[in-house]
Amino acid sequence: MVDLRKLPMRKRVLTAISLLGVFLLLVLVITYRYSVDSRGMPLILAPLVFFHLELMVIVAIAGLLSGAGVFYLLSEAVEEQRKESGITGTLLLKSLEPSEAKVVGALVRHNNSIYQSQLSRLEGFTRLKAHRTLDKLERKGLINVEKIGKTNLISLAKELYDALKSGE
Repeated sequence: MVDLRKLPMRKRVLTAISLLGVFLLLVLVITYRYSVDSRGMPLILAPLVFFHLELMVIVAIAGLLSGAGVFYLLSEAVEEQRKESGITGTLLLKSLEPSEAKVVGALVRHNNSIYQSQLSRLEGFTRLKAHRTLDKLERKGLINVEKIGKTNLISLAKELYDALKSGE
């Protein structure tokens, strides 16, 4: 038997799309069949009308098997992408200055949302150092600064946060 996971990714995606297409075609044929009057029906389609309850169970099972097949075919690609994102996030952290890495780490620990005043309380930080570090990170496009009254709410850029969270 052929191990589908050893196929190139492009062929796996095409196989998954084909599997879903066959399932959708089955559902469309069954739906069409029930909308057509049963008189004058070819003999080959008669079981579809007379055993519709059993057919619904078969379609449900086929749907579950199709979904499981697509998951099996594509789960490795998702896992590979997640690992790649983690490596990218780790490499980025290594390229940051220590103060910038400390701010990014604090943001990840606080679920991507922290006030600037909280950052100034980190070990080795002052209000001025926190401001300058945030200014550098904002110029690099790594953080978003949202003004809320007299304070700022800091968050990581979505792509960076996702990469760092998946690398944990």
